[in-house]
Amino acid sequence: MSIWTAYNQTAHNLFVHRNTLNNRLLRIKKLFELDPKNTEDLFQLFIGYITFYYRQTL
Repeated sequence: MSIWTAYNQTAHNLFVHRNTLNNRLLRIKKLFELDPKNTEDLFQLFIGYITFYYRQTL
């Protein structure tokens, strides 16, 4: 599977255009200085999200 196929499928599942998806990923990269395309950075973003969500439910 090519990277573009994955992008297209992800955009389709999120009901957004693939350019919108790319812009959002670039914004995340700029805001958090973590690249969501990098596995280690994606893990850090995931843990941060889970922590944020958990603290909001307390």
